[in-house]
Amino acid sequence: MRRAFLHLGAGCLTLATIVGTIPSARAWYDHTSVMDRVQKRLEAEFPEPGPGNTWNGRLPLEANAPINRYYDVASLLLLQPRAAENLPSKDARTLHDLLRLGAEDPDHGIDIDLPDSADPSDDRRYMGGTKGPSSAGFRHMFWSGWDWRKPFRTFQIPARALGQAPDRIELLANEARDRFRKGDVIWGGRILGWTIHYLQDLTQPFHAVEFPTFEMVPLRALLAWPPTEALDRLIRESTRVVTNYHWAYEGYVRHALLAGDASPFKECFEKSGGTLFVNSPRDLALEIANRSIERAHETGEALVAFVGHHLKEPAVSVPLNPKQIPVEELLKSPEKTAERDRLNKITCESLRLTTDATIWITRWVFAK
Repeated sequence: MRRAFLHLGAGCLTLATIVGTIPSARAWYDHTSVMDRVQKRLEAEFPEPGPGNTWNGRLPLEANAPINRYYDVASLLLLQPRAAENLPSKDARTLHDLLRLGAEDPDHGIDIDLPDSADPSDDRRYMGGTKGPSSAGFRHMFWSGWDWRKPFRTFQIPARALGQAPDRIELLANEARDRFRKGDVIWGGRILGWTIHYLQDLTQPFHAVEFPTFEMVPLRALLAWPPTEALDRLIRESTRVVTNYHWAYEGYVRHALLAGDASPFKECFEKSGGTLFVNSPRDLALEIANRSIERAHETGEALVAFVGHHLKEPAVSVPLNPKQIPVEELLKSPEKTAERDRLNKITCESLRLTTDATIWITRWVFAK
């Protein structure tokens, strides 16, 4: 989702001015490319998803018409009612499809332009604004707040915790579990797919910290004249630069995933990154966010070394012109071997966590 910074007061730009022209970005764009690999291990380790269910058994035709029941679900879970026809999961034919396509659904409008009642903590002010595609960001990210024990890794403005991702994961996981227990496979599967989406978002370090590295902060923006405009310019330019790197990272990872057996990330989905010692979906979300914080600095430093510092230049806007990042060249260039290997290694840790978290939450939802 779109990066955004604090509206600091009357002397600064408003949040809408800062982020109003930057399109939204997705974590692990797109989730179906991630799920194509995640589900191979998920379904091998967990071949029987509940009594009477199979991953590839044909679902009733109602699975292909989510609009018929979406409005009730939207009212219950505080979703955007107008998003019904945009859900990729409307094309699902099997439970496998429901998870794969459902994991992509939340990036297609269900969290956009929500009423103020859906955001009682006013997180959207700091995480993308209240209108437009970026208004969904507060549900797809979680910045846990400034921690004096990790002053640089957790630096953010404002210092309090921001974002609803752990709350949404808890709510949706419980709803999916309840529906499966009542025999509602279609909506249980779809909502489980949504739960997986938010979990996978949190494994992407850009969704767990505001600044992956201070190398992305264009301090020269403070040289603006007159001096009273310097802070406004720094805020605006920092937003643009971090967004550029966010998009560059996701674009590179997606391109690498689509390389099939030649992907440098192929083996990252095949082996666990370690046991997740948690007891609930919310605990899982918080653990994932903490691990992403730990990886964020190395990810940011490796990304800047790999892609270069030119994304800080004033004329560069990756969301508006993705071709400013030559992803094919970056994936293959022998001149970038060392930097690419460094970034791939830390990214592999995130993708292992993505797979482990998906398996954990799926087992929890189907648990008796």
